Amino acid sequence: MEQNCRIVLWMLLLIGILQANPIGIRKTPDFQIQDLGFDHLQEDVSCLKHLSHTQEECIATALDCVVRELKGTVKLECEDPKDYIDSEVDHWNYILDDANDKIASSECACEKWPETPFNEFLEKMESLLQLHSVQKHALVYR
Repeated sequence: MEQNCRIVLWMLLLIGILQANPIGIRKTPDFQIQDLGFDHLQEDVSCLKHLSHTQEECIATALDCVVRELKGTVKLECEDPKDYIDSEVDHWNYILDDANDKIASSECACEKWPETPFNEFLEKMESLLQLHSVQKHALVYR
């Protein structure tokens, strides 16, 4: 009876560990999409003017444009009492460095993209990050 209880306890422990840390799953990146703080930007940063967004066709250039937009227009024209913009610039610089893609031709230039409201810009940023993540993982699995 005591041996059966021990076996049951070991089985429950093993099952619990395997559910929490499945074997064969790739290591997650150093940060998750949730770490980028889109919620903070949407709640605590307000802009009066329209800001430009990125197109999905030119991912590397779009990543660069997001960083430039955050450093430039957003920093200058938006209220950010909790300094979330600087931390976002650091996150996006990390993503841009991780992309290791060449910046595309003038066809993808930031200046060619239409201006959008700040909240829509944030939605496009999140979509771009997801697109970049999908493209990056697609290259890993090829």
